[in-house]
Amino acid sequence: MTSQTPHATHAFLDTQPDDGGVGPSDHHTEQGPDIQDHRGVVVAFPEPDAATWAVLRFLGDTHTDLETTRIAISNRAHRAVIDRDEIEVVLDAITAGEHAAQLKLIRRFRAVAPEIAAWVKDTPGLGEKSVARLLGAIGDPIWAYPMKWVDVAPDGHTCDPDRCGARHLVALQPFQRTPAQLRAYCGWGAPNKRTKGMTQEEALALGNQSAKKIVWNIATGCIKQDGASGKRRSPYRDVYDDGKARYEITHPEWTAGHRHNAAVRLVAKAFIVDLWRIAAGQTSHHPYLKDGDRT
Repeated sequence: MTSQTPHATHAFLDTQPDDGGVGPSDHHTEQGPDIQDHRGVVVAFPEPDAATWAVLRFLGDTHTDLETTRIAISNRAHRAVIDRDEIEVVLDAITAGEHAAQLKLIRRFRAVAPEIAAWVKDTPGLGEKSVARLLGAIGDPIWAYPMKWVDVAPDGHTCDPDRCGARHLVALQPFQRTPAQLRAYCGWGAPNKRTKGMTQEEALALGNQSAKKIVWNIATGCIKQDGASGKRRSPYRDVYDDGKARYEITHPEWTAGHRHNAAVRLVAKAFIVDLWRIAAGQTSHHPYLKDGDRT
């Protein structure tokens, strides 16, 4: 399979560290392992349109910035104990901008990834805004676009004035991620934490921290959808309950908080794998079953 190398300003970059080691998502710098179906046949997925996904990234970042600004200003006003009417017009303007960005983000999400949007709508516990923001952070779930800093520009490289200077950011060969690579890029690979003194390669191997936070919020939202009060039960609540019960047997020495966090981790990883499967045109491992469909 051949792929066209994207321009260096592609919106979704798995940036390689200065020493040429692995980036924050994938342990293959140029080409991931072949993805095969159940018959052992190599599956090739069409490469997404970079410009379309770049808009989703922009809208996701914009919504996050507006939301963060609104919360910061509101908290500042609360601490200052001032008359809220003094800043109401400012908060109203930011809130309106945040709402407009959210609407544009969700509409773009539905247009860019209709299969994923339909899955999100049908699955209790998942929300369009959160999943849209996640895709804005990671790009297409299947395709990765690794980048690398080099001292000498290779032949044919076109410098990006916003990125290139003494060093040059060049695009490597894009490749198709496996589910495990997507988990790693989202920060849910090896259960390690950032520590003082770790190398750049070790830090990058922990994944995209923004994506990790979004996935955590998605996972905890699914857990809260437990079927109480007549609401639909998230299929990922079952993943949480089963995991927590198993940990009570296999790790009785763990605290309740430790078992909870470990079970949330199972939900996060299950969601990411299902996200990859839906993007690949497959079915979820954890479909939502209506009462009449349950056995």
